[in-house]
Amino acid sequence: MSNPETSDGTPSTETALEIDLGSLGPPARPYLFVILEGERPLAGGARFDLSEVDEVSMGRGSRREVTRGRQDGKRRLTISATGQFMSKDHAAFQRSDEGWIVLDRGSRNGVLVNGAQIEGPTVLNPGDVVTLGRMFLMIEVDEAEVSPDLDGEDELSGLAGFVTLVPSFEQKLARLRQEARRNTAITIVGETGTGKEVLAKAIHAASGRRGEYIGINCGAIARTLIESELFGYVKGAFSGAATERLGHIREANNGTLLLDEIVAAPQEVQVALLRVIQEREVTPVGGRRGQAIDVRFVAAAQRPLSDAVEEMGFRPDLQARLGAFTVHLPPLRERIQDVGLLVAATLRRMGVTEKDNPRLSLQAGTRLVRYDWPRNVRELAQAVDVSWGSAKNGEIGEADLPQPKVEDGASRSRLKHQLIAHLRATGGNVAEVARKMGRTRPLIYNWLKRFQIDPESFRSGP
Repeated sequence: MSNPETSDGTPSTETALEIDLGSLGPPARPYLFVILEGERPLAGGARFDLSEVDEVSMGRGSRREVTRGRQDGKRRLTISATGQFMSKDHAAFQRSDEGWIVLDRGSRNGVLVNGAQIEGPTVLNPGDVVTLGRMFLMIEVDEAEVSPDLDGEDELSGLAGFVTLVPSFEQKLARLRQEARRNTAITIVGETGTGKEVLAKAIHAASGRRGEYIGINCGAIARTLIESELFGYVKGAFSGAATERLGHIREANNGTLLLDEIVAAPQEVQVALLRVIQEREVTPVGGRRGQAIDVRFVAAAQRPLSDAVEEMGFRPDLQARLGAFTVHLPPLRERIQDVGLLVAATLRRMGVTEKDNPRLSLQAGTRLVRYDWPRNVRELAQAVDVSWGSAKNGEIGEADLPQPKVEDGASRSRLKHQLIAHLRATGGNVAEVARKMGRTRPLIYNWLKRFQIDPESFRSGP
């Protein structure tokens, strides 16, 4: 690990801090997530703590309303939602020895689990999507110690880049917001489309720095223009330099400079950046003296910089400078709970308001929450943009949305998540996992082999 920087940019003796925003850790506390409301997509999503709840009652009301209390000796959470497709007393979630059960209370439109209508009380597996009318829900567990109820519509506005309903992800983003106010270099690691640049802009906004946010693609800088692009030049430095140019680094003075695709930077760029970060000054081309700078450096990469050092010859000294604080963004398929928040944010960014009466058909909503989103948040935003353009009378249909890829009722990533959750809950007992998932032991062993999961690692010692 590398050493973080102090406020003046020099290395400290502390250990580099690395936050894995994609690692949810061991399950501990159950939560009910309202992923998406098809009849009110601008409402975003919501989260409710179920640790002190025995039963959740779901039904139609004049608005989204939540009450907690006791009834018939049970700790009850009652959630009302608007919409013509929700019955007044639609469904219930009940705690049991088998886990959480969902049951239909005689609704008009039924209850669906992973797109299939249930016939009776049904035990929910991790990652199962429950549909009531056009509302999509999920019960998941999370290791976060305490995360209160959260309504995305009311409480998450104005926090672009730091928005999530996933409790452990939320807590780690809160830690990142604290770090944003310091001068430490930050590296953001995540698959393409996970929102690295959005998060970089959010870090700049939270930093309180009065300078500009500047983003550059390190792999796109021509070698012959490296110095002038990064450092700028003085007037008359070379033929054609009729005026002074600041260069990207000085343009970001007192602000933030995003070094996107940093692992693709040529060696010349890496050397130049290392010198600037170490010395905290820039000498423009043709200049005689260095000029002091105060820049917050944020790097973005699709893979950890340590991997790039080993496999691509990335400079370890630059990795040490940039790796003082590393965050890992999870892919969207691992935070499906946030789809509704992201849909709402995209629609609002497009200027859509409640007056436009935006809605999602049942099929469109199903695709949004059950698709794997291989290109992540960017792909979701593009899908919403395109589908809204072809919406009829404000209702988004399924025609322009990607086809979900489903394997035995769950996406590949969610199937793996289910296996891990059940292995943790049963202490690695494969027979018990097979019983809970309603599958044969040979099939479970086949899945374990495919995902390279060792059930022994979930078993406690003697």
